[in-house]
Amino acid sequence: MIDDQPIPQHPRPVLTLTAIFIAAAGLLIALVLAAFAFIVGDFGKDVRDLEESSDASPLVETSDSTPHDILIKTGFITGSLSFPSEEIPADMKVCAVNQQSQTETCTTDHIETEEEPYGLSYRIEVPEGTYTVYAQLPDQAQKAFYSEFVTCGLSVDCPSHEPIPVEVAAGETVNNVDPHDWYVIDP
Repeated sequence: MIDDQPIPQHPRPVLTLTAIFIAAAGLLIALVLAAFAFIVGDFGKDVRDLEESSDASPLVETSDSTPHDILIKTGFITGSLSFPSEEIPADMKVCAVNQQSQTETCTTDHIETEEEPYGLSYRIEVPEGTYTVYAQLPDQAQKAFYSEFVTCGLSVDCPSHEPIPVEVAAGETVNNVDPHDWYVIDP
């Protein structure tokens, strides 16, 4: 006699596509977390090494920095201001141009001082490197460079108007970089 009841079957373990996907996703997440931990751990080590060093140079952060470039050592350039007139225009800017990257760092801050011949000076903080320095009025092409003409005494006997490269080291200030050569249109 045939019974109408189905014959019981024992389920066999079968790897389904869903189980494979879940295992692969778990492995991928574990790899991403391990990579992130390595990167963060490596960066943290660099910062700790820097904090433990005895170098007390100022540090700055730039907006387009990568994690290993965030800490840039800087120095300063200072000098007096001048203008071939009775007074120095309040909107005069002074810029330092990095000779490698051509990046300009400018200031319009004029510092009043009795130590300078014209009563005003400037101070620019820049990453270490080599710079040319000039003063300029807004919307004018003429630039007054710190040049050989300045170091020669601004005399008609001084033939060269060649800008002088200024080397800035981390933590140091380069003084007497006076952009006074208003007597040439373009070096």
